[in-house]
Amino acid sequence: MTQYQFTLDSETLQHLLQGNSQLAMFVQQVLNQVLDAQVSDRT
Repeated sequence: MTQYQFTLDSETLQHLLQGNSQLAMFVQQVLNQVLDAQVSDRT
């Protein structure tokens, strides 16, 4: 599996999540997967 590490400031993240653009939907899906993985790692 490939791993990526990146850093976004809160303003950039907010801009990526605004609106109904394809990029916003992609970022939301990625974040949801990351959060799901973190939750399952802790249980």
